Amino acid sequence: MLPRLKDGGPNGAGSVGSPNGRAQSLASQVILPDDAAYKGVDIEKLYESVLKVYILEYVNEARFRTPIVEPRLTSTTSGGSGGSGSTGSGNNASNYSKYYRSSKVFDVQDPKLPSYLLSSLESKLNVIAMKNGGNYDDMTRRSLLRFYSELLDPTFKNDILRVNKPEYLVMKFVSSANKELVKIGTIPSNEISEAVFKQAGKFVQLLIGLIKKDKDSDAIIAKLQENKESLKPKKPVSADTGSETPTNVQYPKPSFKLNDMDQSIIKLLKSLFSVDLIKLQQDINKWKTLVLQKTLHKDLQQVTFYLGKNLGQLSAKNFETTDAYHDWKNREEESCNQLLKKYQVPPAMRLLPVPEIPSGEDFYVLPRTQALKKYYVVLVKLCFELELKESFNSISDPDKPLFPKTSSNLLTTCARVWRISVPTRAVAIFTAATLTGITKDKLINDPSELAPIDLEASKKIFHLCKITLENGEMDWEDKSVWSIQDQEEWVKNLMSTYNETFFSIKDSLLLIFSKTVKPKFGPCLTFLGEYLESDSLFPKIEQSGLVKKWEKKLSKALLRYSEVRYAELLANLPRDDTLSIIHVLNICDSMIEDIKMLQKRYKNPLLGFLDVKRTVAAVVIAMFAADAKNILRHIDSYAKNKGEFIPYGDALEVYRALSEIRSIYAQVATSKSKFQFDLEKFFFPFLESWVEESGEKIQGIVEQAIKNDNYEAINLEFDDKKFSSAILDIFTLIKEFLKILNGLNWANEYHLSKVFTTLLKSISDGALYYANHISDKIMKELDEEEQRKLAQQEEDAKGDSKKTGSNWFDEVKNVVSNMNNNPSKLLLEEPYNFMPKTCVALNNLSAMMQQLTKLEDVLDPEMISQSVAAFDPKSQHQYTSHIFSLRLIKAENLRPSVSSSSSTSLRPFVTLIDTKAKRTIGKTRTINNTADPEWDEEFELTLPPNSSLTVSATVWNEKFGGYSVCGRGLIQLDPRRFKHDGIPQEIYLDLDTQGRLLVEVAVESERADAIFVMGRAHRTLKRCQERCIKRIVEKVSRFIHYCFSRANLKSICGNNGQLKPTQDQMDNAMMPLYNYLNMNLQVLAEFLTKDLLLKVMLAAWNVVVSSADVLLLPKLSSAKTLNLPNFNSNSNGATGGGWQSAVSSAVANVTNSIGIMGFGNQLTNNELETVFSWLNFLCFDFFHNDGNGPPVRDLKNEQYQALLLLPVYYDRDVHFLTQEVERLSPAFVRSLRDRNNFDSDHTTTDEDHPKRSLSRAGSIYRNKTILANATAKARAQAAKDAQEARSDPIAAQTLAEDIILRLLILRDEKAFVARRLDQRERLARSIATERLARAAAEGRFH
Repeated sequence: MLPRLKDGGPNGAGSVGSPNGRAQSLASQVILPDDAAYKGVDIEKLYESVLKVYILEYVNEARFRTPIVEPRLTSTTSGGSGGSGSTGSGNNASNYSKYYRSSKVFDVQDPKLPSYLLSSLESKLNVIAMKNGGNYDDMTRRSLLRFYSELLDPTFKNDILRVNKPEYLVMKFVSSANKELVKIGTIPSNEISEAVFKQAGKFVQLLIGLIKKDKDSDAIIAKLQENKESLKPKKPVSADTGSETPTNVQYPKPSFKLNDMDQSIIKLLKSLFSVDLIKLQQDINKWKTLVLQKTLHKDLQQVTFYLGKNLGQLSAKNFETTDAYHDWKNREEESCNQLLKKYQVPPAMRLLPVPEIPSGEDFYVLPRTQALKKYYVVLVKLCFELELKESFNSISDPDKPLFPKTSSNLLTTCARVWRISVPTRAVAIFTAATLTGITKDKLINDPSELAPIDLEASKKIFHLCKITLENGEMDWEDKSVWSIQDQEEWVKNLMSTYNETFFSIKDSLLLIFSKTVKPKFGPCLTFLGEYLESDSLFPKIEQSGLVKKWEKKLSKALLRYSEVRYAELLANLPRDDTLSIIHVLNICDSMIEDIKMLQKRYKNPLLGFLDVKRTVAAVVIAMFAADAKNILRHIDSYAKNKGEFIPYGDALEVYRALSEIRSIYAQVATSKSKFQFDLEKFFFPFLESWVEESGEKIQGIVEQAIKNDNYEAINLEFDDKKFSSAILDIFTLIKEFLKILNGLNWANEYHLSKVFTTLLKSISDGALYYANHISDKIMKELDEEEQRKLAQQEEDAKGDSKKTGSNWFDEVKNVVSNMNNNPSKLLLEEPYNFMPKTCVALNNLSAMMQQLTKLEDVLDPEMISQSVAAFDPKSQHQYTSHIFSLRLIKAENLRPSVSSSSSTSLRPFVTLIDTKAKRTIGKTRTINNTADPEWDEEFELTLPPNSSLTVSATVWNEKFGGYSVCGRGLIQLDPRRFKHDGIPQEIYLDLDTQGRLLVEVAVESERADAIFVMGRAHRTLKRCQERCIKRIVEKVSRFIHYCFSRANLKSICGNNGQLKPTQDQMDNAMMPLYNYLNMNLQVLAEFLTKDLLLKVMLAAWNVVVSSADVLLLPKLSSAKTLNLPNFNSNSNGATGGGWQSAVSSAVANVTNSIGIMGFGNQLTNNELETVFSWLNFLCFDFFHNDGNGPPVRDLKNEQYQALLLLPVYYDRDVHFLTQEVERLSPAFVRSLRDRNNFDSDHTTTDEDHPKRSLSRAGSIYRNKTILANATAKARAQAAKDAQEARSDPIAAQTLAEDIILRLLILRDEKAFVARRLDQRERLARSIATERLARAAAEGRFH
């Protein structure tokens, strides 16, 4: 007896109770495959049932239904058809060959197969398989291909070679063809013999075509032809035809010998049921008399009887709908009818009696109805197990079938004979696969243990199930027509596969952090979607709650794996003082790397609910946020104990990494969850220290850039490349610092604004240092060239004085006089030697301003300032220092220290000295030959808060070989005595000898503010640039003064000025100046930028206008020679300061011109017209030059516009002029109030009008304040306001009054002018006193 199938498959029952540890927790909560329904299957009974099916197939082979027509035979061959011995076969020979060997025709020796025939046949069949040879119908081709596949089996081929007979080869083909036609099932059984005969004939013709011509070829071909004819089916001749009785017709009878049967099936049965050949032969002999076509018909009659009474193996209650039941019933009836047709009862057996049904059985051939499905499931299971045993990996190989051909044929035949419905077959395959465990990882031995899915094997199972249904002409998508039992078992198998799939996903989660092995979620998810979730019965799995259970399990598993990963990261941290910042960085880098890898791999949630990247990030980061702070504190403590500190760069690297981690956490965490580490609070001290260190580096790079700069332009061909590379070097470093700061992504706006302010302060300090250094360099270079020229002139003068005995200055006057009398000699003046390095250095100042402007696009100073003010409002009133701007405008009535010296020989300059520190604050340029010099130079100094400084302003007279003092005055710089709005206040310093000095003082309170530091940098660069431009223009101003002289004017108008020169004469008189300026500007144009060149031209034009002004009219200060009372009250040399200084500050507006005393006679109209012709010529033809120079709007400045009034009043009488002064005098009062920045009608306080706009003077001066230079927007607005303010009509009226007063001096009305100037000064004192009183009342002095 065969052993019963043990629980759990071939591994025995013991494996059921010992599941693997990794599946144990899940096995108790999810549905696992259960073979309890198939435990009681008797393998012996299954074996008998399968053997019966094979015996039935054997006796129904076509060869046993094909009659054989004998030639005329002896009486010994005319035995009946009953005994098997008459047609018995042995030694693997068929009944055909047995019969032919007894024939007289073949008494001669039978021919053998040629040695080459089988290999030639294989080649020919291979060509047919490729559809490249022969004209065969589909049925014949399939039969040939089946025979070809069998011929490839070495056992099959050896069997043919052993017999080595042509007829045996034909018999083998006939057997294969018969099996193929039966398998197809499209040909009725009574027509199969005819079809087999036709295919055999074609096969014989194929063989004949392969036989080569030799001595045995004719015999072989004849033998093959005989075989072909012997296979032709013939009907017996009936008695009423009068023909001879069919005593010569016989039917071959089965021998039931194993060697006469299909060896592949025999081998399969041996392997499946562990039986030997002896038992097989015994069992075949046992059942051969019972397993007949007739007994099968009896079984089918019984089945159809009960089916007609609706008492079949299934009833209507086994289906969801009545229609589904009737569909099954129709398929069952059709199956029975097909079996009846296929297995027809031979005529000789129709009248034979049928034996009794074996005891305990319901049928002869068929198994019991209750066991049909179980038998089939176990049979499929046995086939699977055999395949696993013989070819372990073939089941998972997508290129190989699940079953070998023999096993597949056996299963198909059993399903057909046992009437297993198509859905049940598919379910049975799925169930058997689940029970066998072939859908799982092959490393798991116990099929009942939950394990990862074998995707390829599972796909093959589903495909086989689908093909099974489609071959049965059923819809794969519609499983509602299945029986309820089939549906339930299918769902159970789906759940098992679902569990395996999710177990694979769960196992894959273990690999999500692997850098080398990528978890294969994709195939599992694809399989889940295409095979499981798309199944029409999957909703029943959802209803079972299994989906939700797995969602929870996967979520918990992911959380657990995330915690394990975090523990792995922390495991690398030292537990002693070797712990360093690098370890934290490594953890951060690993976490970020993990999260980025997960973000890249899993952009969307797995299965729609498992967001791997968010879950992992939330868990790991939340844990790390709580630990990172303590870890860093330990590191800091360890460092301090060692006397060390955490490097700022390393600390900021950690911040950057932690900030990125925090940013990720903000994306993945819930709204209520908070990152448990205030990074900014912890790392801000490191950031501040780093920024301070960076500021020192900026100062160092500025100094290094100055030291290494060769002042060579990057590219002179391009206007934006005319500066040296030093500027780029400086700002490249600055941009790197900003890049680092921005890369930190600092989250605290206030902190970031503070450090940006600090960094901008360092940048501003660097710009100030650079600007002052470059300005000093340019001044020094220009002065050295000037000293060289002066030294040469002095040398020349000494040589001349030896000859004449006169002093040097008299000789210079003679030279100038000669030049005035002979204008052609002006052509001898050479252009100034401006060095390229000087021009490039000036370009650098502009380039630095441009770079600072670009920096504003990256860092918005205004936004930074507002941010700091919003978080710390008090910071707007916390001053770090006070910045004083001292502007030395001019001096009046200077007197040389030597009484014999002429005031016109003075060469004055001013020095500002810190009386406490005894250091020089600033020094002006030297103005030649004037007692009323105008310097208009600014200097800046910084005082600490709550401190003051006394500055000594000393006027010196420069002489060859030394200096002499012209006078001194003291300025008390006390921040409490000035407004801190940057608007200058004028102070007249009365010198201790004679004359006075006009100084403008402006105060601005420095604070740690981004707007302020940027504004100071821009203003300093701008001031240095303007100072250098003035010094450049100064080098050509002497020649301008020479050209605008009375001597030059008399050369074309005559000594009395009555000659009217022609236009050519007037133009020719200016040609030397035209050429001189053109030569100098050409040199500058080569090296300066276009913008700077225009500024130089505009400054030169201002000198031209001032020279014309001196030539046309005397200065107002010349009226002071009358020494009116109270006009110069502080003649004893007391220093102007305090209230008096403030009072005298209002006078500056009336003494703003250049000239010398001793003006001479009034110019004639011819001379007047000539001067204006020169101005017009230079303005439009030279400077403007059709738009290539400065715009006309800038050339027509206030002084030029005032001079244009001169022709209007020039010929008017004194009476008219004095009346006009009285008419215009209110305008001067208004201008005084304007300068003092308040209106006489002002009756409200600042609280009433907090946004009171600046006056005209305030708008102009505001253009030079720090705040007005802070941003590009502020600079543009300040320039616009100043431009609009210059067109003020009040200012025009004041200028007109000044022109008239100067005309009155020419008309010998000096007394009137002196009184008018005295009135102005008294009025100025009054208004200034009122202004100071208001300021004190409003508390605007600090």
